[in-house]
Amino acid sequence: MDGRRASALCWTLTVLTVAAAGVFVALGPGRPLPVDLFGGVAGVAFLVLSLVYGTVGAVIVFRLPGHRIGWLFSLLGVITAVNGLTYAYAAYGLYAVDAPLARAAAVIWGTLQLTAPLLVLTLLLLPDGRLPSRRWWPVAAMALIAIVVLPVSRLLTPGPMDDPFASVSSPLGIPGAREAMRALDMGAWTLAWLALVLGVIAVRARLRRSVGVERQQLKWVLTVTA
Repeated sequence: MDGRRASALCWTLTVLTVAAAGVFVALGPGRPLPVDLFGGVAGVAFLVLSLVYGTVGAVIVFRLPGHRIGWLFSLLGVITAVNGLTYAYAAYGLYAVDAPLARAAAVIWGTLQLTAPLLVLTLLLLPDGRLPSRRWWPVAAMALIAIVVLPVSRLLTPGPMDDPFASVSSPLGIPGAREAMRALDMGAWTLAWLALVLGVIAVRARLRRSVGVERQQLKWVLTVTA
């Protein structure tokens, strides 16, 4: 499959996933949840986020099939869409009705909290797919570590998940390792958010010294990111 067909498939998957997620966001859980950060208006915002990144990524890859930023945006769109779908379906299936695979959807949602570290990579690689300089490698490494550790720590955490899915636990949880996995998870999130701040600083520095086409590329993509 060539790059353009793969991009079209990725974009189509994003749109279909967002449409399905929108149905379950509209249906809702049927009652107030203990914590509902990704339902209602927030859920719609995440679906819009996934559509924007998926669409811009598809446009970039269609014009430049090998461009890293295009593929990163496409990946970010798909993952955010799947994240929204699994959350909305799990909330609907666990609180409104007894839907099949709702618990599995909750576990998948818990392991796909990757929007922040993936966003770091897009900020660091804008607009040409390369780091501003070698000194930014540690920041990229922080994002990559978070991308690996976040899903692993969530999958291996025994016992109940966080609200609103406290009735669900990971089937791969290691008995007695809850505190260790929680510490890993917290450490990975700390790295992700610190890297995100540094990523914004990297873009600001690159924007200051950019001219011509590169400056226009940065302004367009930063508008999307904002």
